[in-house]
Amino acid sequence: ELGPLTGFSPGVQSGVARNAPRGLIFSGDVPASILSRDSNNLAPRIGFAWDLTGSGKLVVRAGYGIFYRVIPLAVQRIVATNGTFRTQDITVNDPFSFNEPWRNYPGGNPFPYHTPSREQMLDFRFRLPVFAQALDPNTRTSYTQSWNFTIERQVLRDTAVSVGYVGNRSLKILSGVEGNPAIFRVGATAGNVDSRRIYPGLASVRLSTPWQWANYHSLQIQVNKRTRRGMSVIANYVWSKAIDIGTGGTIGGFNWQARDPFNWIADKGPADTDVAHRVNIALLYDLPKLAVPRGASALLNGWQLNGILTAQTGYPFKISAGNRGLIGGNADFGDLVGDPRRPAGADPVHMWFNTAAFVLPPLGEHGTLGRNAIRGPGKAVINFSTFKNFKATERFTVQYRFEAFNLFNRANFDPPNGAIGGVNYGRILSADDPRVLQMGLKLLF
Repeated sequence: ELGPLTGFSPGVQSGVARNAPRGLIFSGDVPASILSRDSNNLAPRIGFAWDLTGSGKLVVRAGYGIFYRVIPLAVQRIVATNGTFRTQDITVNDPFSFNEPWRNYPGGNPFPYHTPSREQMLDFRFRLPVFAQALDPNTRTSYTQSWNFTIERQVLRDTAVSVGYVGNRSLKILSGVEGNPAIFRVGATAGNVDSRRIYPGLASVRLSTPWQWANYHSLQIQVNKRTRRGMSVIANYVWSKAIDIGTGGTIGGFNWQARDPFNWIADKGPADTDVAHRVNIALLYDLPKLAVPRGASALLNGWQLNGILTAQTGYPFKISAGNRGLIGGNADFGDLVGDPRRPAGADPVHMWFNTAAFVLPPLGEHGTLGRNAIRGPGKAVINFSTFKNFKATERFTVQYRFEAFNLFNRANFDPPNGAIGGVNYGRILSADDPRVLQMGLKLLF
Protein backbone atom coordinates (compact mmCIF):
# COMPACT_ATOMS: atom_id res chain seq x y z
CA GLU A 1 0.00 0.00 0.00
CA LEU A 2 1.33 3.44 -0.93
CA GLY A 3 -0.49 5.25 1.87
CA PRO A 4 -1.93 8.76 1.51
CA LEU A 5 -0.02 10.87 -0.98
CA THR A 6 1.17 14.25 0.25
CA GLY A 7 0.34 17.50 -1.51
CA PHE A 8 1.01 21.16 -0.79
CA SER A 9 -1.56 23.94 -1.25
CA PRO A 10 -0.73 27.08 0.80
CA GLY A 11 -3.47 28.14 3.22
CA VAL A 12 -5.61 25.01 2.83
CA GLN A 13 -6.50 23.00 5.97
CA SER A 14 -6.53 19.22 5.51
CA GLY A 15 -9.68 17.28 6.32
CA VAL A 16 -7.86 13.95 6.28
CA ALA A 17 -5.50 15.08 9.06
CA ARG A 18 -7.19 17.90 10.97
CA ASN A 19 -4.07 18.80 12.96
CA ALA A 20 -1.77 19.10 9.95
CA PRO A 21 -0.15 22.51 9.37
CA ARG A 22 -2.06 24.62 6.87
CA GLY A 23 -0.96 23.92 3.34
CA LEU A 24 -0.25 20.22 3.86
CA ILE A 25 -2.96 18.14 2.17
CA PHE A 26 -3.37 14.47 1.37
CA SER A 27 -5.14 12.18 -1.08
CA GLY A 28 -8.68 12.32 0.19
CA ASP A 29 -8.59 16.12 0.46
CA VAL A 30 -8.37 16.12 -3.34
CA PRO A 31 -10.82 13.65 -4.97
CA ALA A 32 -9.21 10.34 -5.92
CA SER A 33 -5.63 11.67 -6.00
CA ILE A 34 -3.37 14.68 -5.54
CA LEU A 35 -2.94 15.52 -9.22
CA SER A 36 -5.94 16.90 -11.06
CA ARG A 37 -7.07 15.45 -14.39
CA ASP A 38 -5.50 17.21 -17.37
CA SER A 39 -7.78 16.83 -20.39
CA ASN A 40 -6.19 19.47 -22.59
CA ASN A 41 -3.36 17.36 -23.98
CA LEU A 42 -3.65 17.74 -27.73
CA ALA A 43 -0.65 16.36 -29.62
CA PRO A 44 -0.74 17.46 -33.29
CA ARG A 45 2.05 16.33 -35.60
CA ILE A 46 2.78 17.26 -39.21
CA GLY A 47 5.58 16.59 -41.66
CA PHE A 48 6.43 16.44 -45.36
CA ALA A 49 9.09 15.19 -47.76
CA TRP A 50 9.57 16.93 -51.14
CA ASP A 51 11.63 15.52 -54.00
CA LEU A 52 12.67 18.81 -55.61
CA THR A 53 13.97 17.44 -58.92
CA GLY A 54 11.96 14.25 -59.23
CA SER A 55 15.17 12.23 -59.48
CA GLY A 56 15.37 11.29 -55.79
CA LYS A 57 18.74 13.01 -55.49
CA LEU A 58 17.62 16.23 -53.77
CA VAL A 59 15.01 15.96 -51.01
CA VAL A 60 13.69 18.43 -48.45
CA ARG A 61 12.10 17.14 -45.26
CA ALA A 62 10.48 18.96 -42.34
CA GLY A 63 8.30 18.11 -39.38
CA TYR A 64 6.73 19.43 -36.19
CA GLY A 65 5.05 17.67 -33.30
CA ILE A 66 4.00 17.94 -29.67
CA PHE A 67 4.84 15.04 -27.36
CA TYR A 68 3.61 14.62 -23.78
CA ARG A 69 5.59 13.20 -20.90
CA VAL A 70 3.57 10.76 -18.81
CA ILE A 71 4.03 11.04 -15.04
CA PRO A 72 5.24 7.59 -13.91
CA LEU A 73 4.12 5.75 -10.80
CA ALA A 74 7.60 6.35 -9.34
CA VAL A 75 6.63 9.91 -8.41
CA GLN A 76 3.79 8.57 -6.26
CA ARG A 77 6.03 6.09 -4.49
CA ILE A 78 8.67 8.73 -3.74
CA VAL A 79 6.16 11.12 -2.20
CA ALA A 80 4.30 8.39 -0.32
CA THR A 81 7.35 6.84 1.30
CA ASN A 82 8.75 10.27 2.19
CA GLY A 83 5.42 11.66 3.32
CA THR A 84 4.27 12.53 6.81
CA PHE A 85 2.71 9.27 8.00
CA ARG A 86 4.65 6.33 6.61
CA THR A 87 8.06 7.57 7.73
CA GLN A 88 9.41 10.12 10.16
CA ASP A 89 12.01 12.33 8.47
CA ILE A 90 13.62 14.87 10.77
CA THR A 91 15.96 17.70 9.76
CA VAL A 92 18.01 19.19 12.58
CA ASN A 93 19.57 22.53 11.69
CA ASP A 94 22.87 23.16 13.44
CA PRO A 95 22.68 20.19 15.90
CA PHE A 96 24.42 20.46 19.28
CA SER A 97 26.84 17.62 18.50
CA PHE A 98 27.04 14.22 16.84
CA ASN A 99 26.75 12.55 20.24
CA GLU A 100 23.77 14.65 21.33
CA PRO A 101 21.89 15.69 18.16
CA TRP A 102 18.56 15.98 20.02
CA ARG A 103 19.77 18.12 22.92
CA ASN A 104 18.16 21.35 21.68
CA TYR A 105 15.42 19.72 19.59
CA PRO A 106 11.84 20.50 20.84
CA GLY A 107 10.40 17.38 22.48
CA GLY A 108 13.65 15.45 22.41
CA ASN A 109 14.33 12.26 20.46
CA PRO A 110 11.28 11.54 18.22
CA PHE A 111 12.24 7.90 17.63
CA PRO A 112 11.12 5.13 17.55
CA TYR A 113 8.30 6.13 15.24
CA HIS A 114 5.15 4.06 14.67
CA THR A 115 3.03 4.49 11.54
CA PRO A 116 -0.55 5.46 12.49
CA SER A 117 -3.62 3.71 11.11
CA ARG A 118 -5.98 5.55 8.76
CA GLU A 119 -8.34 6.18 11.65
CA GLN A 120 -5.53 7.61 13.78
CA MET A 121 -4.51 9.96 10.95
CA LEU A 122 -7.61 12.10 11.49
CA ASP A 123 -6.44 13.33 14.91
CA PHE A 124 -2.74 12.63 14.43
CA ARG A 125 -0.53 15.03 16.41
CA PHE A 126 2.27 16.38 14.26
CA ARG A 127 5.69 17.16 15.62
CA LEU A 128 6.33 20.70 14.41
CA PRO A 129 7.86 21.89 12.20
CA VAL A 130 6.83 19.21 9.69
CA PHE A 131 9.18 18.22 6.90
CA ALA A 132 7.32 17.06 3.78
CA GLN A 133 7.95 15.93 0.25
CA ALA A 134 4.81 16.83 -1.64
CA LEU A 135 3.14 17.13 -5.03
CA ASP A 136 1.75 20.36 -6.44
CA PRO A 137 -1.99 19.66 -7.01
CA ASN A 138 -2.01 22.24 -9.84
CA THR A 139 0.50 20.22 -11.86
CA ARG A 140 -0.19 19.82 -15.57
CA THR A 141 1.34 17.33 -17.97
CA SER A 142 4.74 18.38 -19.26
CA TYR A 143 5.30 18.36 -23.01
CA THR A 144 7.90 18.91 -25.71
CA GLN A 145 7.53 20.73 -29.00
CA SER A 146 9.92 19.24 -31.55
CA TRP A 147 10.73 20.46 -35.06
CA ASN A 148 13.25 19.85 -37.84
CA PHE A 149 14.17 20.96 -41.36
CA THR A 150 16.58 18.87 -43.45
CA ILE A 151 18.03 18.99 -46.96
CA GLU A 152 19.42 15.71 -48.35
CA ARG A 153 21.59 15.53 -51.46
CA GLN A 154 23.25 12.66 -53.31
CA VAL A 155 26.67 14.03 -54.28
CA LEU A 156 28.36 10.88 -55.64
CA ARG A 157 27.08 7.53 -56.82
CA ASP A 158 27.60 6.03 -53.36
CA THR A 159 27.58 9.11 -51.12
CA ALA A 160 24.79 11.27 -49.66
CA VAL A 161 24.99 14.41 -47.53
CA SER A 162 22.27 15.82 -45.29
CA VAL A 163 22.21 19.19 -43.53
CA GLY A 164 19.49 19.88 -41.02
CA TYR A 165 18.27 22.09 -38.24
CA VAL A 166 16.77 20.22 -35.27
CA GLY A 167 15.22 21.91 -32.26
CA ASN A 168 12.84 21.37 -29.39
CA ARG A 169 11.32 23.14 -26.42
CA SER A 170 10.19 21.36 -23.24
CA LEU A 171 7.73 23.01 -20.88
CA LYS A 172 6.18 22.27 -17.47
CA ILE A 173 8.92 19.80 -16.51
CA LEU A 174 8.03 18.31 -13.13
CA SER A 175 10.92 18.54 -10.70
CA GLY A 176 11.78 19.34 -7.11
CA VAL A 177 11.99 22.85 -5.66
CA GLU A 178 11.96 24.31 -2.15
CA GLY A 179 8.30 25.11 -1.50
CA ASN A 180 8.82 26.71 1.91
CA PRO A 181 11.97 28.85 1.77
CA ALA A 182 13.19 30.97 4.66
CA ILE A 183 13.40 34.77 4.56
CA PHE A 184 16.84 36.21 5.17
CA ARG A 185 16.99 38.92 7.82
CA VAL A 186 19.41 40.38 10.34
CA GLY A 187 20.50 37.67 12.75
CA ALA A 188 19.83 34.86 10.26
CA THR A 189 21.86 31.69 10.82
CA ALA A 190 21.78 28.10 9.63
CA GLY A 191 20.30 27.18 13.01
CA ASN A 192 17.19 29.38 12.82
CA VAL A 193 16.14 28.55 9.26
CA ASP A 194 12.85 26.89 10.26
CA SER A 195 11.74 29.89 12.32
CA ARG A 196 12.14 32.13 9.26
CA ARG A 197 10.19 30.02 6.75
CA ILE A 198 7.24 31.67 5.01
CA TYR A 199 4.70 28.98 6.01
CA PRO A 200 4.63 28.38 9.81
CA GLY A 201 4.43 24.86 11.17
CA LEU A 202 6.32 23.50 8.17
CA ALA A 203 10.04 22.90 7.75
CA SER A 204 11.42 22.21 4.28
CA VAL A 205 8.74 21.30 1.73
CA ARG A 206 10.37 19.48 -1.13
CA LEU A 207 7.75 20.34 -3.69
CA SER A 208 7.46 18.49 -6.99
CA THR A 209 6.04 21.12 -9.33
CA PRO A 210 6.35 21.83 -13.09
CA TRP A 211 8.81 24.71 -12.75
CA GLN A 212 11.50 23.74 -15.25
CA TRP A 213 11.77 24.36 -18.99
CA ALA A 214 14.46 23.65 -21.61
CA ASN A 215 15.39 24.67 -25.17
CA TYR A 216 17.58 22.88 -27.70
CA HIS A 217 18.82 24.09 -31.11
CA SER A 218 21.29 22.31 -33.37
CA LEU A 219 22.89 22.17 -36.81
CA GLN A 220 23.34 18.53 -37.82
CA ILE A 221 25.44 17.42 -40.80
CA GLN A 222 25.72 13.79 -41.89
CA VAL A 223 27.72 12.06 -44.63
CA ASN A 224 26.76 8.51 -45.55
CA LYS A 225 29.02 6.54 -47.90
CA ARG A 226 27.52 3.21 -48.89
CA THR A 227 29.67 0.11 -49.17
CA ARG A 228 32.00 0.29 -52.15
CA ARG A 229 35.14 -1.78 -52.58
CA GLY A 230 34.52 -3.16 -49.12
CA MET A 231 34.33 0.17 -47.30
CA SER A 232 31.40 2.12 -45.86
CA VAL A 233 31.53 5.29 -43.77
CA ILE A 234 28.97 7.18 -41.71
CA ALA A 235 30.05 10.54 -40.28
CA ASN A 236 28.08 13.23 -38.53
CA TYR A 237 28.76 16.56 -36.86
CA VAL A 238 26.49 18.41 -34.45
CA TRP A 239 26.78 22.04 -33.39
CA SER A 240 24.21 22.62 -30.68
CA LYS A 241 23.08 24.63 -27.69
CA ALA A 242 20.91 23.36 -24.82
CA ILE A 243 19.59 25.92 -22.33
CA ASP A 244 17.41 25.31 -19.27
CA ILE A 245 16.87 26.47 -15.69
CA GLY A 246 17.74 23.18 -14.02
CA THR A 247 18.94 19.84 -15.38
CA GLY A 248 19.63 17.78 -12.28
CA GLY A 249 16.03 17.51 -11.12
CA THR A 250 14.16 14.27 -11.72
CA ILE A 251 10.45 13.53 -11.62
CA GLY A 252 9.56 13.37 -7.94
CA GLY A 253 13.18 13.93 -6.95
CA PHE A 254 15.12 16.77 -5.41
CA ASN A 255 18.57 16.47 -6.94
CA TRP A 256 18.46 20.04 -8.15
CA GLN A 257 16.71 23.07 -6.74
CA ALA A 258 16.64 26.70 -7.81
CA ARG A 259 19.22 28.71 -5.87
CA ASP A 260 16.60 31.45 -5.40
CA PRO A 261 13.10 29.93 -4.98
CA PHE A 262 11.62 33.41 -5.52
CA ASN A 263 13.39 33.85 -8.88
CA TRP A 264 13.68 30.60 -10.83
CA ILE A 265 14.76 32.33 -14.05
CA ALA A 266 18.02 33.36 -12.36
CA ASP A 267 19.31 29.86 -13.09
CA LYS A 268 18.86 30.12 -16.84
CA GLY A 269 22.05 28.83 -18.45
CA PRO A 270 23.66 25.96 -20.36
CA ALA A 271 22.16 22.59 -19.50
CA ASP A 272 24.38 20.14 -17.64
CA THR A 273 24.33 17.99 -20.80
CA ASP A 274 25.12 20.85 -23.20
CA VAL A 275 27.89 20.00 -25.69
CA ALA A 276 28.73 22.68 -28.23
CA HIS A 277 30.49 20.42 -30.76
CA ARG A 278 30.32 16.68 -31.28
CA VAL A 279 31.62 14.51 -34.13
CA ASN A 280 31.14 10.79 -34.78
CA ILE A 281 32.79 8.79 -37.55
CA ALA A 282 32.09 5.08 -38.07
CA LEU A 283 34.07 3.02 -40.58
CA LEU A 284 33.55 -0.56 -41.75
CA TYR A 285 36.12 -2.19 -44.08
CA ASP A 286 36.19 -5.69 -45.55
CA LEU A 287 39.87 -6.32 -46.26
CA PRO A 288 40.67 -7.21 -49.90
CA LYS A 289 41.09 -10.86 -50.69
CA LEU A 290 44.69 -11.93 -51.00
CA ALA A 291 45.93 -14.31 -53.70
CA VAL A 292 47.54 -16.88 -51.39
CA PRO A 293 47.47 -20.66 -51.16
CA ARG A 294 44.20 -22.23 -49.96
CA GLY A 295 45.53 -23.08 -46.50
CA ALA A 296 46.79 -19.55 -45.92
CA SER A 297 43.64 -18.05 -47.42
CA ALA A 298 41.48 -19.61 -44.69
CA LEU A 299 43.55 -17.69 -42.14
CA LEU A 300 44.39 -14.44 -43.96
CA ASN A 301 41.23 -13.67 -45.94
CA GLY A 302 37.75 -12.74 -44.77
CA TRP A 303 38.71 -10.21 -42.08
CA GLN A 304 36.59 -7.17 -41.35
CA LEU A 305 37.85 -4.02 -39.57
CA ASN A 306 35.57 -1.59 -37.72
CA GLY A 307 36.35 1.70 -36.07
CA ILE A 308 34.35 4.45 -34.36
CA LEU A 309 35.68 7.90 -33.45
CA THR A 310 33.69 10.01 -31.00
CA ALA A 311 34.92 13.47 -30.01
CA GLN A 312 33.24 16.38 -28.26
CA THR A 313 33.85 19.59 -26.37
CA GLY A 314 33.51 19.66 -22.58
CA TYR A 315 30.44 19.71 -20.37
CA PRO A 316 29.67 22.83 -18.32
CA PHE A 317 29.75 22.80 -14.52
CA LYS A 318 28.80 25.03 -11.59
CA ILE A 319 31.00 26.95 -9.17
CA SER A 320 28.98 26.17 -6.04
CA ALA A 321 29.04 28.06 -2.76
CA GLY A 322 26.71 26.05 -0.53
CA ASN A 323 23.92 27.69 1.48
CA ARG A 324 25.02 31.33 1.53
CA GLY A 325 21.48 32.66 1.13
CA LEU A 326 20.48 30.93 4.42
CA ILE A 327 17.06 30.12 2.97
CA GLY A 328 17.28 26.38 3.58
CA GLY A 329 18.72 25.47 0.19
CA ASN A 330 22.18 24.37 -0.84
CA ALA A 331 22.67 25.56 -4.41
CA ASP A 332 24.19 29.04 -4.30
CA PHE A 333 26.98 30.04 -6.69
CA GLY A 334 30.19 31.99 -6.27
CA ASP A 335 31.12 35.56 -7.15
CA LEU A 336 33.61 36.17 -9.98
CA VAL A 337 36.44 38.48 -8.85
CA GLY A 338 39.25 37.67 -11.32
CA ASP A 339 40.34 35.95 -14.52
CA PRO A 340 39.01 32.36 -14.45
CA ARG A 341 41.62 31.08 -16.92
CA ARG A 342 44.10 28.58 -15.51
CA PRO A 343 47.47 30.15 -14.61
CA ALA A 344 50.31 29.37 -17.00
CA GLY A 345 52.22 26.24 -16.02
CA ALA A 346 49.55 24.90 -13.66
CA ASP A 347 48.72 21.20 -13.83
CA PRO A 348 45.18 21.04 -15.31
CA VAL A 349 44.33 17.95 -13.26
CA HIS A 350 45.13 19.75 -10.02
CA MET A 351 43.83 23.16 -11.13
CA TRP A 352 41.52 23.11 -14.14
CA PHE A 353 40.64 26.79 -13.67
CA ASN A 354 41.94 29.71 -11.63
CA THR A 355 40.42 28.90 -8.23
CA ALA A 356 41.35 32.35 -6.88
CA ALA A 357 38.98 33.97 -9.39
CA PHE A 358 35.92 32.91 -7.39
CA VAL A 359 34.89 33.72 -3.82
CA LEU A 360 31.93 33.00 -1.58
CA PRO A 361 29.15 35.59 -1.86
CA PRO A 362 28.13 37.54 1.28
CA LEU A 363 25.58 35.91 3.57
CA GLY A 364 22.08 36.48 2.30
CA GLU A 365 23.22 36.51 -1.34
CA HIS A 366 22.96 33.75 -3.92
CA GLY A 367 26.05 34.61 -5.95
CA THR A 368 26.47 36.70 -9.09
CA LEU A 369 28.03 33.98 -11.25
CA GLY A 370 25.78 32.36 -13.81
CA ARG A 371 24.88 28.69 -13.66
CA ASN A 372 27.26 26.35 -15.52
CA ALA A 373 29.57 29.24 -16.37
CA ILE A 374 32.76 27.12 -16.74
CA ARG A 375 33.52 24.30 -19.18
CA GLY A 376 35.23 21.04 -18.36
CA PRO A 377 37.69 19.09 -20.53
CA GLY A 378 36.72 17.69 -23.91
CA LYS A 379 36.60 14.00 -24.71
CA ALA A 380 37.78 11.84 -27.62
CA VAL A 381 37.57 8.06 -27.94
CA ILE A 382 38.46 5.61 -30.70
CA ASN A 383 36.97 2.13 -30.46
CA PHE A 384 38.26 -0.62 -32.76
CA SER A 385 37.21 -4.15 -33.56
CA THR A 386 38.04 -6.87 -36.05
CA PHE A 387 36.42 -10.23 -36.63
CA LYS A 388 36.52 -13.23 -38.94
CA ASN A 389 34.28 -16.20 -39.53
CA PHE A 390 35.83 -19.68 -39.75
CA LYS A 391 33.66 -22.32 -41.38
CA ALA A 392 33.85 -25.43 -39.19
CA THR A 393 31.21 -27.55 -40.92
CA GLU A 394 28.32 -26.87 -43.27
CA ARG A 395 26.16 -26.11 -40.21
CA PHE A 396 28.58 -24.57 -37.72
CA THR A 397 30.66 -21.39 -38.02
CA VAL A 398 33.12 -20.07 -35.43
CA GLN A 399 33.55 -16.29 -35.24
CA TYR A 400 36.65 -14.77 -33.71
CA ARG A 401 36.38 -11.19 -32.40
CA PHE A 402 38.95 -8.76 -31.06
CA GLU A 403 37.71 -5.47 -29.58
CA ALA A 404 39.55 -2.45 -28.20
CA PHE A 405 37.68 0.28 -26.35
CA ASN A 406 39.52 3.59 -26.03
CA LEU A 407 42.21 2.15 -28.29
CA PHE A 408 44.82 4.85 -27.60
CA ASN A 409 44.12 4.94 -23.84
CA ARG A 410 43.30 8.64 -23.86
CA ALA A 411 42.48 10.14 -20.47
CA ASN A 412 38.98 11.57 -20.87
CA PHE A 413 38.52 13.58 -17.70
CA ASP A 414 35.23 14.50 -16.07
CA PRO A 415 34.53 18.11 -15.01
CA PRO A 416 36.45 19.24 -11.90
CA ASN A 417 35.15 19.84 -8.41
CA GLY A 418 33.60 23.30 -8.32
CA ALA A 419 32.79 23.59 -4.60
CA ILE A 420 34.51 26.75 -3.31
CA GLY A 421 36.58 26.07 -0.21
CA GLY A 422 36.49 22.28 -0.49
CA VAL A 423 39.67 20.23 -0.16
CA ASN A 424 39.40 19.19 -3.83
CA TYR A 425 38.27 22.56 -5.16
CA GLY A 426 39.35 22.95 -8.79
CA ARG A 427 40.71 19.40 -9.03
CA ILE A 428 39.69 16.74 -11.54
CA LEU A 429 38.82 13.63 -9.56
CA SER A 430 37.53 11.12 -12.12
CA ALA A 431 37.70 10.07 -15.75
CA ASP A 432 36.01 7.72 -18.19
CA ASP A 433 37.18 4.15 -18.67
CA PRO A 434 40.81 3.47 -19.71
CA ARG A 435 41.73 1.19 -22.60
CA VAL A 436 39.93 -2.15 -22.44
CA LEU A 437 40.93 -5.08 -24.69
CA GLN A 438 38.88 -8.24 -25.13
CA MET A 439 38.76 -11.29 -27.37
CA GLY A 440 36.02 -13.81 -27.87
CA LEU A 441 34.74 -16.78 -29.86
CA LYS A 442 31.13 -17.15 -30.99
CA LEU A 443 29.56 -20.33 -32.32
CA LEU A 444 27.05 -19.68 -35.12
CA PHE A 445 24.66 -22.37 -36.33
